[in-house]
Amino acid sequence: MPPFFLSAPQSRMPRYAAVRLNGKMMAYIKVRWKHEDPNDPILLYIEMDNERWEVRRVEVFPDGSFGYADRSTSRGTTSLSSEPISTLSQIAANPEFEPVTITNDEFEAVWLKATGQV
Repeated sequence: MPPFFLSAPQSRMPRYAAVRLNGKMMAYIKVRWKHEDPNDPILLYIEMDNERWEVRRVEVFPDGSFGYADRSTSRGTTSLSSEPISTLSQIAANPEFEPVTITNDEFEAVWLKATGQV
């Protein structure tokens, strides 16, 4: 799992990237992981709550395959983090990672594709 997790909750994502779900504000990021290992994902899509805990995650591997996880299921080696997710600036401090905020719609499109619902 990429090493960009916090030991304590941090601030919320920008409002334009957040959606309310079950009373909690949800935020979405995409992280490009620049490396040469074919066994590790190259893209990570993360849905997190306002305390930066992952709710759902999609990983895209170099061969185009997907892994995914939510709080009740997972596919492949993908799992949710046991630590809150770092802020974008903290993630971007490592040159291997290129994080950006995305919309709920962008996340949902990838989630549906990864889980075979489209």
